[in-house]
Amino acid sequence: MIKQLARLRGKFDLNVVMERSIVAGWIGFYSPEYQPSQANTYQEQKHIQAVQKEIQEQHRQRESQAPPRSETKKEEARKNVAEMMVQLNKAKKW
Repeated sequence: MIKQLARLRGKFDLNVVMERSIVAGWIGFYSPEYQPSQANTYQEQKHIQAVQKEIQEQHRQRESQAPPRSETKKEEARKNVAEMMVQLNKAKKW
């Protein structure tokens, strides 16, 4: 990965390169012009689905382990999870 970043250094903003790769769930760093192939898109969708499933499972575990909360706090937590899901869906489209 360091070699990939070294090749891109000076040509592109590495913050953008790294952020894009992280949000997309890629295993590696690519130039901003990189457009994933259909196969990569399918793999990325599978990865995003796995991450979404993991987030939901972690949320369920936290709910079962956490002390009872007021309904307001529960609703706030649900909204936070919903917002994370929206962000993951945006990443999928990116």
